[in-house]
Amino acid sequence: MKVSVILVMIIAANIVAETPKIKHQYAVSFFRNDKILQIESLEEFRGFSNIRCLELCNRNVKCKAFNFGHETCTLLPKSLCDTSHRAQLTDKVGYNYFDLLQDPQKEEQSYGRDECRTFGRCAPHCIPGQPAFYDEKVDRNEADKRCRGRGQLLVMPKSRADDTMILNLVEKARKNVTHFYVWIGVTKDTNTNAWVYDDTTFVGDFQPWGTHEPQSRVGETCVGFYLIINQYGRFHGWMDSWCDGEDSLYPYICA
Repeated sequence: MKVSVILVMIIAANIVAETPKIKHQYAVSFFRNDKILQIESLEEFRGFSNIRCLELCNRNVKCKAFNFGHETCTLLPKSLCDTSHRAQLTDKVGYNYFDLLQDPQKEEQSYGRDECRTFGRCAPHCIPGQPAFYDEKVDRNEADKRCRGRGQLLVMPKSRADDTMILNLVEKARKNVTHFYVWIGVTKDTNTNAWVYDDTTFVGDFQPWGTHEPQSRVGETCVGFYLIINQYGRFHGWMDSWCDGEDSLYPYICA
């Protein structure tokens, strides 16, 4: 693995004067080598080292991350795990994407996670927050918007443990309701017909669809989680759904 931690070094008095306070001492690119984040940039500089690139990012109050390669420094206004966009890292040999950190050791807890090793989502702010249920009946786009406004995404169940966590939240929230639905962070990619999480990764083998789901009716490209209780028992799972309309207003879970 390439060395991919940069420690900022103040080597000239004029740099100290122009940078009264270092925001981030480190830039880290473990599992982000030969990749860049392709979003609209703030500025691009040529003929600089990676250390100088970090200094330039620290001096720009809008800089959240940067791409660096072949002495080219591209400052970015958003990081990979910023919830206001859906861009992913793309391959570019000789270039690295760098997240900014104060303490790179805090990142190490992510190095065993698939999200880090496969998609470069290693920074501490990439780790999902505590899931929270919101009893606000809205369409899917509004639920997505409200989660992103809180710095989170709609909950993305990727394991049986995640599924159980959602079920527990729904059980607490449903009260006496026997048919209960919530939005989750899964949609259909209409170009490929594949199911995709809101972080733009594809849904894997874990797909706990309910009975006769997905129905795949025209326009049902969003996904909810349901709990139904009747005389035959308790049933829960994923269901595909229209994304808006009077019959598609559900609470949601952010994480």
